[in-house]
Amino acid sequence: ENVTIYSQKYLKPNISSLNIYPATLSTNQTVFCNATFLLNDTDTGSIVFNWSKNGVSVETDTVSGLSNYSVGTANSSINTTIGDILSCSAYSSLNLDIGSVQSDITLNSSNVTVFNSAPNVSSITLNTTNPANNNTNQNLTAYVTTSDADGNSVKSIYNWYRNGTSF
Repeated sequence: ENVTIYSQKYLKPNISSLNIYPATLSTNQTVFCNATFLLNDTDTGSIVFNWSKNGVSVETDTVSGLSNYSVGTANSSINTTIGDILSCSAYSSLNLDIGSVQSDITLNSSNVTVFNSAPNVSSITLNTTNPANNNTNQNLTAYVTTSDADGNSVKSIYNWYRNGTSF
């Protein structure tokens, strides 16, 4: 029986320039990680991103169909709280008919720490104490709607103005 053996040398894919951003994160903010796919060939490949929170792997994302010098970007909406530390690592792979070829290196991002989020004012409403008689002799009442992504209580501070002058 005759056996034909085909041999072809495949170049291993690689990645460079792993970045995590934004550099300053607040609670439950989307974080991004990107890297450049490198391959001296006409094939396409993938970058596999692994997300870690406080040193524990929590999520894996794969960006496929990348050609040489393409940038792959993954994003994560990991639930976070103040003080959490996020990072990502990445490696490249090439899927072939005979199996998968993985890069020899894994790049690791710098750590990004989650900071306190600023509170949000979603609405302010001014009402008179007597809407039927809305004139200058009526008192004004301010109603403010606020929220805080970290669950902190929000203190609203009012500064009243009349004709552009604080009083």
